[in-house]
Amino acid sequence: MSLCYYCKKPTALHKMKNGVRVPNNARTVDHKVPLSRGGRNVAENKVVACYGCNTEKGKLTEAEYRTVLYYRHTETQRESDQAKQLLGSYDTIDWTLHDLKLLYEAGVSCE
Repeated sequence: MSLCYYCKKPTALHKMKNGVRVPNNARTVDHKVPLSRGGRNVAENKVVACYGCNTEKGKLTEAEYRTVLYYRHTETQRESDQAKQLLGSYDTIDWTLHDLKLLYEAGVSCE
């Protein structure tokens, strides 16, 4: 099993057919520096990436895409911390981030 170079989630081999939606975890080969940006088609510039990350990365370089991932993670962590503050010591295992954001936006206090 190969992990995505960017999100570290497992990738899987999928047969890609015309007109069929490709699963986000489909294994693809990504160029860290895209060919369109001067990258070379050599092993050192290729990594295994899931379809989701590869298509989202598009023509970004590895460094540019990692910046996007960093800020996304930072924002998600900030939202999670806000939700934990809102809920205090309540068990949040069954709560989704979406549920917690709705509570927070509604000003609901769980204390």
